[in-house]
Amino acid sequence: MTRQITLHIETGPGGWLKAFWRRPDDDFENVVYCRFEPPKNKRQAWGLVGLHASKDSEPWWLSSALLEDVPRHRIELAVQASSVFREGLLAGIDAEQPKDLDAAFRRTYKARPRPKLERPPRNELDDDFYRKVAHVYRWAVAAGQPPLETIAADSSIPRGTVARWVATARERGFLPRAERGKVST
Repeated sequence: MTRQITLHIETGPGGWLKAFWRRPDDDFENVVYCRFEPPKNKRQAWGLVGLHASKDSEPWWLSSALLEDVPRHRIELAVQASSVFREGLLAGIDAEQPKDLDAAFRRTYKARPRPKLERPPRNELDDDFYRKVAHVYRWAVAAGQPPLETIAADSSIPRGTVARWVATARERGFLPRAERGKVST
């Protein structure tokens, strides 16, 4: 059985979306911003018109190699197939184009309702769950709140359990490696 690329998409301001993907042999998740424009007539599809490397990618400074590796076709298909993505892109399409996409997406996280985790059955602690852990963690950091305490309080889950989940999300590459004494997203 061949493992496929995993892909997770979040919409944001100005017609941009944030795509997280990982190839089967990668130890980390790549992150890139994709700018889409809506179709001009009924025969056209949404068009991918811009790519930008995120500072959340590892190593983000190799942006040209990262941008060449983006699974563009999979991202475009996801946008064409999902009314949720298209509506999210349309919601901010007329907004001024952000100069710092990382900061703009952090502001977007803050403006949305606070996500909460639910304790899944042990047999459902899979990549999808740890991707949710990473999303909720990033949201708490963007909101300027202590992530472990915030997740634990919002979800009524012990802080130690949340810490283990965050550590596993890091091990699986959904969050970058931690630096002692520093919150890293």
